[in-house]
Amino acid sequence: MPDHDKQTMIAAKRIAAGMVADLYAADKARRKMRLEQDKKSRLTVGTKMPRWEAEIYRSAARETGRSLNRFVRDAIREEYTRCKGRPPW
Repeated sequence: MPDHDKQTMIAAKRIAAGMVADLYAADKARRKMRLEQDKKSRLTVGTKMPRWEAEIYRSAARETGRSLNRFVRDAIREEYTRCKGRPPW
């Protein structure tokens, strides 16, 4: 391979590496911003429980076409409504 072709390939690799680094930095900044916004507007509500018990709930959630998080959220809302006699919103 001629020397100028090697130099061109090296330059192209450096440019590509720089572009990847820029894209990574921009993505990292976006993720950080979303996380900060998320912390302001949402709160994780949960509990630790034995894995075997969590798997029972996960299975029930799948059977109803929901994620475990959606299943738990629905259960919390139902319990709130049962206690207060009205939905939380």
